[in-house]
Amino acid sequence: NIDIDQNWQKFKIQFEEVHPGFFDRLKQKYPDLSEQYFKLSAYVRINLTTNESAQLLNVTLAAVKKSRHRLRKKFNLGTEDSLSEFVSGI
Repeated sequence: NIDIDQNWQKFKIQFEEVHPGFFDRLKQKYPDLSEQYFKLSAYVRINLTTNESAQLLNVTLAAVKKSRHRLRKKFNLGTEDSLSEFVSGI
């Protein structure tokens, strides 16, 4: 877990260099999001596949699919709305 946390912190720093203020805006708009959803949102923002996200989050493919569905609900997105487009706009 320590190694995973360290990798996430490194990723987060590099991500913020490319997408400044993303996590701050996300936290401001959706303060109840867990750290896991912050990670998933970042992975969606950089267009990682579900399989790539599963590997980085160290969970199953089904778990990522379910998390993406829950994230869509938290963002109040309909079935016709694109999660990646929405996250890119944050």
